[in-house]
Amino acid sequence: MTVPLTDDWIIERFVRLARPGEGDDVYEPWPGYDKAMSQAEAERALDECVRRWPDFEFRAHRVRVHEKIAAEVIDRARNRK
Repeated sequence: MTVPLTDDWIIERFVRLARPGEGDDVYEPWPGYDKAMSQAEAERALDECVRRWPDFEFRAHRVRVHEKIAAEVIDRARNRK
């Protein structure tokens, strides 16, 4: 598999605030919205998630090319075992 050299977007749900020294707040990919999409698609998906699940906090998260490449390398290494 070859990684497209463009950033992708996914939708994530807020899990909890960051603990001291931890850095950023914690989010997790939201099932059904965790597949790569364009920025415009992510904006529409984010609106949909906010409408469907008003009790949760969501964000559109950009998955940068270098993150995708690193994930692919890790997957390949795991599959070689």
